Amino acid sequence: MLPTLVLALAGTLLGCGPKEPPPEPVTVEPSAAPILPSPTSTSYALGETRPRDPLVAEVVGDRLPWRESLAGAATALVLDGGPPYSLESARWAAVRAGYPHPVVTILVGDETKGTFPDELPGAIASQFGPGDHVGVVRGRVDEVDRWVVLVGDPLVSDASALASFPRELAEGAALTIPLTGASWQLVSPTGAIRSGAGPTTGSLDEGGEWWFELFTGEKRVLALPLFVGMPSPEEPLLALPGVPPSSEQEVLDQAFEALTQLRADFELAPLELDATLGTLAKQPLDTQVAGTWDGVAGAARLEAAGFVNGAGQVACTGETTLYCLDTLVTQGPMRAALLDPRMRVMGAAARLVDGRVHLVVNLAAE
Repeated sequence: MLPTLVLALAGTLLGCGPKEPPPEPVTVEPSAAPILPSPTSTSYALGETRPRDPLVAEVVGDRLPWRESLAGAATALVLDGGPPYSLESARWAAVRAGYPHPVVTILVGDETKGTFPDELPGAIASQFGPGDHVGVVRGRVDEVDRWVVLVGDPLVSDASALASFPRELAEGAALTIPLTGASWQLVSPTGAIRSGAGPTTGSLDEGGEWWFELFTGEKRVLALPLFVGMPSPEEPLLALPGVPPSSEQEVLDQAFEALTQLRADFELAPLELDATLGTLAKQPLDTQVAGTWDGVAGAARLEAAGFVNGAGQVACTGETTLYCLDTLVTQGPMRAALLDPRMRVMGAAARLVDGRVHLVVNLAAE
């Protein structure tokens, strides 16, 4: 998981960065409603670089790399209710608003409506690094202006080189690759992996949620869902963060429940528990905890044990069971294993180490 920092700023917006000459105090008519970017889009794109809201424009100035789609995600947080806001909700809001990069920081604070938040520019400056983006919005909540700032971390060296591309596509459409010279990988709703080097993907011929990854060399620079023949859902696949488990059995129960729901969401046959697969997960769990787990060797071991009609093994670590599973559904090959329609049985082993979940899941056709 990417490093994160969530700051709750109130009143004077605590946490200011290096001292800079403050802008001249600016106000707007208190009765004038804030101007908010759209919280939804059917495409991934950075959008405009100048806010329409005059107070937000003053905060951003010429120094902060404001991006409209990231600000649209901040809009969604304001409209959905009050803080605390979670990074999980911010990241899903970014998907729906069309911002294609990870959100890593949230800053929130309330000010008298229509007034300039003097400390906010410095607070933002202290939280973003070279190449980062910011999405700043001012929303009206009762008698105050609520300021929400999201910081995004593009994983590609020149995010401006990325072309916009659709998140929602018609069944049978092709996706034009948004970055010249990049290689790509897609996982279909039934776990089929396709890959290539551009300029297009070929037909996306299954309706449902696809997973799209873009690489420059060995580095993954985009990892996003695409929705084919369907609108973007309002909620993500997993309701992160999930309830922290109190025992290893609870991890197994939570994992089985979540994977059962995942398969149902993709209209795939449910998985049944298999005691032998559970036993065979214990040895690779040791290697997963030690950091030496090898998925290819794990699948080969299952085949050698008699699961010759199709078998796979996935493994993860996370602060909760759902965080752990989220690392699987957002990694192409592991997502493909979980969505393989041939798989009908599963067995797992889990361990809690220093409050973190370690999980190995074996899958087999029969």
